[in-house]
Formats: sequence, C-alpha cells, structure tokens
Amino acid sequence: MFSEKLKEFIKSEEFVLVYTELDDDDKFEFGKIIACDGAFFALKSFAPKGAPDGFTVKRIDDIYEIQLKTIYTHKMSVLIKENGQAEETYVLDNRDLIQSALSYALEHECIVDVYIEDSEYCRRGFVESVKGDCLTMKQVDTYGNDDGISIIKVSDLEYISCDSVDTRSLMQLYKDKH
Repeated sequence: MFSEKLKEFIKSEEFVLVYTELDDDDKFEFGKIIACDGAFFALKSFAPKGAPDGFTVKRIDDIYEIQLKTIYTHKMSVLIKENGQAEETYVLDNRDLIQSALSYALEHECIVDVYIEDSEYCRRGFVESVKGDCLTMKQVDTYGNDDGISIIKVSDLEYISCDSVDTRSLMQLYKDKH
C-alpha cells in the first residue's frame, strides 16, 4: 500500500511528514520522498528551521502514517524557500536503496549513522567498503576522533542517515583533527 503512495510522492515532490515510531506519535521526519525500492524509502530531510538535513533510508514497513498539506508542511516550505537553502540532489538507485545509500556515502566521503534492525544499536562513521552483506565502517566518536572499525551485516540495517546537519558538524571536527 505505502509503496505505491511513496512512488506518487516522488513524482509530485510534495513535502510530507512520515511517522515511523508508534511509541512516540509526536515524532516524525519531514522532507520529500526521493526514492523507493519496495522495501525501503529515501527521504530528503530538512531540519526544523528549513536547513537541508541530508537524507534518510528507512523500511517502508515501519511507516504507520504519512501526512501532507498540513500547516507544518506549509510553514516548512516557506522557511526553505525564504532561507534560500540550496538543495543537494541525491541520486539513489530505486532497485536497492540500502546499497545505494552506502555507495553514496562512500563516494562522497560522508559520515553516516546506521541503525541495526530491532535495536537502538547505532554506529557512526565513514563507509570503508561494502562487499556482499558486509559493511565495514571507520567509526568516529562525538568529538571527531577515530574510534576503531565496525563490521556490520548489511541485511540487518533498518535505517541510514547520511549528510545530516549533525554528521556535517561532526565532519568539521574530524577534519580539524586530521
């Protein structure tokens, strides 16, 4: 059901609110749907004051509600337009969004946050390689320091955040140390 709707939103380029956390109905992600592979969707995100906030890839099955044409979406579209925020164009492959997002992060040397299925387990760092079902990441701590290597099973990923406001700030700290 949601897969077809998400594909419609890609074409319309409408701003949407996507709700995926049943235990917190005040929490949503805001942006434009930019890709959908049938299992995952990609959302070009914006921060609460209209600044570009990278993109996220999440499971379609986690969506329980999508809202559009709300007062909030109107407010955000005004802020985005008024602030003259240059929008990054993210080109992702609709056949495999997880692989595509990881490839984008590797190619553009972005720090990513990856979340493991059914847990609060998150790793932050640079994608070093993706070979088959094996993701190798160079971890970065909250101060921009190298923090070892993590090897994660790609098929266990349920959420990826790339090029966000937080990770761009962390990149500044990382570059200052290297």
